[in-house]
Amino acid sequence: MSQPDISPNTLTLPLDEVIGVALRAFRAIGFNRQEAFDSVRNLLYGALRGGKNYHGFDRFPWIARQVGKTFVPGRAMTVEHADAERSFLRLQGNKGLGYTQIYAALLHAEAALKDRNVVHIGLIDSYPTNCMGDYAAILANMGFCAYLGTVSPNRVAWPGSPVPKLSTSGQAFAFPGDPPVVLDFAVGATTNGDIVYHKKHGLPLPTDCCLDGDGNPTTDPGAVVDDNGAMIGSILPRGGASAGTILGGMGVVMMIH
Repeated sequence: MSQPDISPNTLTLPLDEVIGVALRAFRAIGFNRQEAFDSVRNLLYGALRGGKNYHGFDRFPWIARQVGKTFVPGRAMTVEHADAERSFLRLQGNKGLGYTQIYAALLHAEAALKDRNVVHIGLIDSYPTNCMGDYAAILANMGFCAYLGTVSPNRVAWPGSPVPKLSTSGQAFAFPGDPPVVLDFAVGATTNGDIVYHKKHGLPLPTDCCLDGDGNPTTDPGAVVDDNGAMIGSILPRGGASAGTILGGMGVVMMIH
């Protein structure tokens, strides 16, 4: 086994060792093998994407605190409603782990698409989600055009207003190709996770992306989230109010349809 390079501030490990450590960590907090694999895969996707702070393995401590609080490991999802005529399927997550259940929902989509050209699938009561582009790319690699969207709490406010009016709403579009074309974005100029990352590491936020609790622009992550990661400020829409309206409206329309 190769020896890691160690400096006062950095520990570098081969990727296979990082994956092994991550798998063991998820098993230690109660995830079964499939849940651990799905979580590591998605967080690795986030870690390897440039600029996606707190969407990789840095998320592990937060996930560990959510066990039994916002989701329960080992919970299987069930089919709550199926409408073959309208090509619609609603899946009940039963408070299970989102990382695994979204992948399972993709298998439902693949099976349904063998008999029709379009299928709409909704997954409820499942948490957490992360890096929707990873999931959308799987369907694109199967040869399908894909759209995935999420619903999250209202954390986006218009400039000058301290009251969040819009969900950050992670969205992803993907189209077949070599490699697939993936468009992965959110309505907000940043994400709650990115703000927590900046707070944890003592980093200032980019300008024009967040407001404090009084509606004033701020680069201080401590004025936007508290020590528990809860929002006490708000996020500005990506591209300003007009662009945020367009992105938010597009996401809402896609989720409705």
